[in-house]
Amino acid sequence: MEAQSRRVGEWVIDQDVPLPSTRAPKKTKYPFAEMEIGESFLIPKKKTDNCRSAAAQFCRRQQTTWKFSVYKEDEKQSRCWRIE
Repeated sequence: MEAQSRRVGEWVIDQDVPLPSTRAPKKTKYPFAEMEIGESFLIPKKKTDNCRSAAAQFCRRQQTTWKFSVYKEDEKQSRCWRIE
């Protein structure tokens, strides 16, 4: 069965195109899913806020009760812990 299409400006809108049956797993920059309580990893200090945001987003997406904490380690690095 061929999908029907129509053009709207520069866009082509297709009809009757089925959704993929599975969603490709999202690659993560940080190893949150593999961490046990009490484990941690180092990150460059300039990535501290990115890591905090990614940890919160991981917990929301996974609907988990896990918790992470990110603190400055020294002038060049921060550390992310799984605390729950």
